[in-house]
Amino acid sequence: MIGKNEHRVSGISQTWTTRFESAKSIDKQRGDTDIAQALEMSRKLLGEEHPSVATSLNNLAGLYRAQGRYEEAEPLFEKLLGPTHPNTKIIRSNFEIFLREKEKKQS
Repeated sequence: MIGKNEHRVSGISQTWTTRFESAKSIDKQRGDTDIAQALEMSRKLLGEEHPSVATSLNNLAGLYRAQGRYEEAEPLFEKLLGPTHPNTKIIRSNFEIFLREKEKKQS
């Protein structure tokens, strides 16, 4: 049963990953809600430590970054940078991009 749910959650996360190019035009309320629902589903079905949970957190942080909502994105990126997580390199890269963008916008 978990395998079936894991595939569904993974599909939701991957769908959001493909939408970041147009994230600035995504309705903030709807985008936040959809990703938050994927995150909650991941947590309930797979547990807090599952890679799909990190993917959903990363997607939400990426949406916030694309929308210029840096204060909301930063703590999510920081939460994801645990040394043992399998997606750490990807998340660290996303966080570094975020920091450069944030610094550029605040200059």
